[in-house]
Amino acid sequence: FIQPHPYAILSALPAGSRYCRFGTYIIQLQNKSEDEILNNFKKNYITEIKQTGNRGAACKFGIEVMEDFYACYHSTMAKAGKSVDDIGYFKSLHQHFGEKNITIGVVYENDNPIGSLFGIHTRYAALYTHAGTMGETKLSGRMKFLVWECMKKLKSNGVKKFDFVGVRINSNDESLQG
Repeated sequence: FIQPHPYAILSALPAGSRYCRFGTYIIQLQNKSEDEILNNFKKNYITEIKQTGNRGAACKFGIEVMEDFYACYHSTMAKAGKSVDDIGYFKSLHQHFGEKNITIGVVYENDNPIGSLFGIHTRYAALYTHAGTMGETKLSGRMKFLVWECMKKLKSNGVKKFDFVGVRINSNDESLQG
């Protein structure tokens, strides 16, 4: 658990701002079996991942799920009142870096997209840079399941680490969640 480099420019706290401590998790994928990686997760995460898979969630990866990724991402950002990168931004990243260095993933329930992620990677590390959810679902572990399936895919392609890029540390402030 380490503080990411961009945190240095974010350490100022303007008057009236809402904030929490910030860091990142980096999961080592290399030299560990899938079971060893999964068993380091919190027990409730493991349960949610398994239940989501057992309840019929399906993940797809690749440029063909770009539109579904973007719909989930856009929905999340709009709900949060945050700025939204244009789909052209993601398409240009994919075009520039290619399938070898970009992972686009979507988790589906009954063929409906309910969660998505976008990541940039090399063999050294994968950076989990964008995500989103949409739609009603009983699959509370949809994003955990998608991230787990993505980790397995990246590991099988020789990627050594998975970096969540940013997480809130010990924040109970609901306005800073999501």
